Amino acid sequence: MQWKTVSALDGDPDQGAFVFTVKPGVPATPTTATGVTTPPPAATGTGGIPLWVPVVVGILALLIGLGGGLGIGRRNAVSSVSAMRRAIAEQQKQEDLPTKHT
Repeated sequence: MQWKTVSALDGDPDQGAFVFTVKPGVPATPTTATGVTTPPPAATGTGGIPLWVPVVVGILALLIGLGGGLGIGRRNAVSSVSAMRRAIAEQQKQEDLPTKHT
């Protein structure tokens, strides 16, 4: 594996390489600091919970948040539109009232 980099401070380039080998079919057996071999964790992903569960929970949370946000936004918009309509109706009433001419 080769790598190259450029310093963000002064722009000096640097490069290097290293080699590694992967043996297929040999399971990894991690060891602790005391040298005791521990069994590999179960390959269930998120501690035994199927992958579709957090996906469904995330989608539901997004839908609930979106619905709440739209509800709050529409409530404020409706109240301001209603207030404008009342103000316009009041103006029209004032204009339609007969005026006394003396």
